[in-house]
Amino acid sequence: MSTVKVENEIITGNLTYHGILLSYLNYNVTNINSNNYVINSVTQNQINFFQCDTSLSGLNSNITITLPLITSTEMIICIVDIGGYVNINPIIIQTSGSNKICGLSSILLDGNYNVLRFTSNLSSIWFPV
Repeated sequence: MSTVKVENEIITGNLTYHGILLSYLNYNVTNINSNNYVINSVTQNQINFFQCDTSLSGLNSNITITLPLITSTEMIICIVDIGGYVNINPIIIQTSGSNKICGLSSILLDGNYNVLRFTSNLSSIWFPV
């Protein structure tokens, strides 16, 4: 059994996330305010949330997000639709370099208010989890 502590929106403790033991867990939230956004890097043992709003009151267009190159560092990335409009303006998630998402160079987030979570094999493949 894992014990965690939540204080000031920071989660700490020893827990397992999709089979990965995290001795310290923190998160970061980024609001995407452009049509093309490149995730340059993320921090090890940190869940990185990228919030997108493609609705009429948001960007009112598709958004393309480029995942960072996979390294030997564990990365957890969550891409979230907060506008509920991706059935009209989808979020396109693409890879960098020769990395793939389960064999594909890009996928769509096109279900309203959905989230896609990614982790990698620490080599060349991103996995939605």
